[in-house]
Amino acid sequence: MNQGLLIKMYESPKNNGVFVAELKVPSFATVDNVHIALFLDVSGSMEGDRLITLKNTLLAFLRSLNPADCLTIITYSSKAEILCSYHQIGNDLEPWIHLIDNLRADGNTNIEAAFSVFAKNCTSAPHAIILLTDGHINTGATSAKAVMLPLETNHRLSGIAVFTLGIGNDHNQIMLRDIALNTQGNYFHCDKAEDLPQTFGSILGILRDRHAEDIDLSLP
Repeated sequence: MNQGLLIKMYESPKNNGVFVAELKVPSFATVDNVHIALFLDVSGSMEGDRLITLKNTLLAFLRSLNPADCLTIITYSSKAEILCSYHQIGNDLEPWIHLIDNLRADGNTNIEAAFSVFAKNCTSAPHAIILLTDGHINTGATSAKAVMLPLETNHRLSGIAVFTLGIGNDHNQIMLRDIALNTQGNYFHCDKAEDLPQTFGSILGILRDRHAEDIDLSLP
């Protein structure tokens, strides 16, 4: 991710021991391939137009990804299920289309279950998690800290940004904001499901433009 990053160190001519670091990233430097984990709410409240729009959004999102990009997809309602784990997009989208077309909505909203299943089964840490929901939690942990707790059990998942998407007005905005804030992600409020395609595109743009992360500078 830091390819092309230029770092120059300068010592203050007036204050000994005071240094300044200059970081330059070429304008063309972007992240070529990304691994994104999608946590998708398929509880009963997503039935109907919202689920249809989500399916169409996912199909459009797939077509915007590179063949070498990877997805992990977890659906959650009363419990969570891993649909695919660290799977490369490839050139044949038919398996993906079939997977998305088979999404069904039913049950309660248990966001903690998605994080728990992910933490126990994750084999490769993604660049980011996209968490989508349209309702308040009615099963499992209800606070941002408790929902995120399973990630602390897997050292590979430390520092992953979580982008949260809340559809409509019947979701816990404070909790989603806290999750995003505590992981250096972003919270998006989609007034209606039709806002999803643009929101997914914005997140992908953010991930591709994250030129430099986790830089450590050591001075002798």
